[in-house]
Amino acid sequence: APMALTKLMQWLLGGGCFIALWLALMHDLIPVELTPMGRHVTNWLPLYAGGLFGLASALTIVYRVLMFNDCPEAHSELVREIDEAKADLAKRGFKFVDPKGDKKTS
Repeated sequence: APMALTKLMQWLLGGGCFIALWLALMHDLIPVELTPMGRHVTNWLPLYAGGLFGLASALTIVYRVLMFNDCPEAHSELVREIDEAKADLAKRGFKFVDPKGDKKTS
């Protein structure tokens, strides 16, 4: 059975291909006649690629934060579990202290 590539292996394979192609262009191993603008872009290609990667990453994070959904059912379940845990601990003799310093038993 063929081995599936992990996401890390996919990124390393893509990055390795990018670096190999860039180095081949930088050392004129590929017979391509570049204009001065093309040579400039080739020289700074890793910086441009890194900047675009960073921008895409930042936009992805912002998009996912904006699209994050509230889960009222999960919230109420979590509050219920916290209350159950507090009641169990209080039954075992644990004393809760609120941030103001007043002791509470539940």
